Amino acid sequence: MGSSAPFDSTPEFQHFKGVMKRVIAIPKADLDERLRISEEQSPRKNNPAAPGRKRAISAKKRGQ
Repeated sequence: MGSSAPFDSTPEFQHFKGVMKRVIAIPKADLDERLRISEEQSPRKNNPAAPGRKRAISAKKRGQ
């Protein structure tokens, strides 16, 4: 078994680091605006029966 280059020097990892730097470089205000728009346009908005929604906890289970 020969010595192998460290993981962080592989081309795949270098590409990953470059992509992540661009993702992290997006300003927080832009991310917040994109999130607000996607929430408003979501077909699941105000639909408690939409797939992926958690059921509301009943009063019995909350202990009241």
